Amino acid sequence: MLVKEVNVNIRNAINHGGVVFKVADGGSPVIEFISSEKGQSVVLSLNVYEFDNLISKIYDAASGVLLGICHFLNSSIKMVSVDRTEKTFLSFSLFGMELSIPTIRCKSISGIPDNKLLNLDFYIVNSDRTFLMQTAIEIAMIAYSRFDDYQQYMVSFSNERLQTSWIRFNNQDIKDMITRQKELSDVVTDVISRKDCLIWDASTEEIDLQEVKYFRFPNYSGENFKINRVEEASIPDRKRLKAHLFIGNITDKNEILAVINKAIEWMKTLKNAPSPTLPHKHGAMGADSLYVNVYRADSRKNKELYPSNDNFVCFIDYNIDGITTLKHGGIFESLWRQFHHEKIENMFIAWREGKYAIKRNTINIGRNDLCPCGSEKKYKKCCLGKEK
Repeated sequence: MLVKEVNVNIRNAINHGGVVFKVADGGSPVIEFISSEKGQSVVLSLNVYEFDNLISKIYDAASGVLLGICHFLNSSIKMVSVDRTEKTFLSFSLFGMELSIPTIRCKSISGIPDNKLLNLDFYIVNSDRTFLMQTAIEIAMIAYSRFDDYQQYMVSFSNERLQTSWIRFNNQDIKDMITRQKELSDVVTDVISRKDCLIWDASTEEIDLQEVKYFRFPNYSGENFKINRVEEASIPDRKRLKAHLFIGNITDKNEILAVINKAIEWMKTLKNAPSPTLPHKHGAMGADSLYVNVYRADSRKNKELYPSNDNFVCFIDYNIDGITTLKHGGIFESLWRQFHHEKIENMFIAWREGKYAIKRNTINIGRNDLCPCGSEKKYKKCCLGKEK
C-alpha cells in the first residue's frame, strides 16, 4: 500500500530532465514525463490536476510512514532510550544535537580515555574572536554540567574561511566560572597565558570557493618515470609544492638526475589554487620551491624516508634562488643526518646511498658557509669530511 502510488518512470523523468509542460489549443495543461524503460522511450501524460492528486497521495503515504514510526517509538520508548550520561558515541551524538543551532553546529564530540580530555568540534558562522571565546566558554560550561570529570575541555571552531581555532579549559577553570570563584575575564587571561588558546583571523581574500572545492593537481606519467601525490605546501610569500617521483630501476646517477630535472621542470609549471583559510602565494607563476621524494616503485607501502627503505632513492629540495626554506627536509634531524648530502645547482639532494654523493659537488663550499644539508650549521661543524 505504501508504494502503490509511486511511479518509477515519473521519478526518473524528473531526475533526468525529461519533463515537458504543454498547453494544447483550447485544451487543459498537460505534463509529459519522458523516461526510458528496458531500452525503450516511455512517455506518460498527466493532466495537471492528476499530477496534483498523485503528489497528495504520496504525501499521505509519507505522513503515514512517519506517523507509524512515531507511534512505534512512543510505545517502545524503553527500547530506544539512551543514558545520556554514558560516554558513548550515541550519547555524544545526541549531546551534539542539543548543543547545535543553525549558525553553530556541533560536528563531533569525542573523549580521550581516562577522562583526560573532551573534544567538542563545531562549525560556526561568526568568526569574530570575542564571539568565539564567549561561545567556547558557554559550550564548556554546558559540557561540564553533563560530564564533569574530564581533566580538560577543548572547544574548536572552523568554517569555510576560518582555519581550525581552539580554546582549551581545564576542569578547575570551568568550576571557578560556574561557582564565580573567578571572573570570566580572569579565566580567559589564564587560558591565554598558558597558551591554551589558538584563534586564527578568518581569511578575507577574494577567492572563488568553487574553484578551491573542485581543484585537483594533475599526475604525470612519462616513458621512464611518473609523478603523483602533488600537494600544496605554499606560504604567503613563497609558492611551494611537494610530490612523489617514481623512477623504476634506473641506477645510473646521471640518468636519475636527468629524470629529476624533467620532473622539476614539469612541476614548476603547475598552477596552484588559493587557500580559503590561510592566504598563500598561488597562481600560474613558477614555483619557488619544490620538495620531491624519489622512489623506485609506486607500491602501497615503502614510502618512508628511512635509510633502511630500499625503495627510497633520495629527497630533492629545489629552490629557485638556491636558498632552502625547509629545515632537515621536514623530518627528524637524527634521520636527516644519516643521508648523504650534496648540492647540485639549485637542488639540495639527500641520497639514501652514499655511492651517489660525489665529493666534487661539495668541494667548493666554504668551511664557514652554511652546510648544504640544511642543518643551519657551518659546513666545518656539520658535514665536512663525511664525503670521504
